[in-house]
Amino acid sequence: TVHGVLSECAKYHTDPVRRIRDLLQSRLTERYVIGRANHILAISPYVARYYGNLLRGTIHNVPNPVAQSFFDVRRNPTKGRVLFAGRISVGKGLLDLVRAVSRIPDAVERVVMAGSVPEREFESRLRYEIGE
Repeated sequence: TVHGVLSECAKYHTDPVRRIRDLLQSRLTERYVIGRANHILAISPYVARYYGNLLRGTIHNVPNPVAQSFFDVRRNPTKGRVLFAGRISVGKGLLDLVRAVSRIPDAVERVVMAGSVPEREFESRLRYEIGE
């Protein structure tokens, strides 16, 4: 199962040692395994597009296991409110979000970011950008 592409994720690490480690792991392990696997479980079409001809085995697409009814919630749109739910990391574009919101202060009253924080260094950088 491919969940995330190491070489792509590595581009966003703020720690250069971690970035190099993940790039090496991608080249030495991930690509090696991907190219020799008889079967690949793909959680999205992105996997097949990204690896392309490197994939030699049978690709089994596995759809999202969350029932559609989970997403059928009563909406309560509130002008000026933005929610980000996900991993708080560089690759998610949160610095771009903060910078964009700072350019339109009258349009956005509140931004909530909820999720795990795997890189404390990035959290500090994000808080600095926010002005905390």
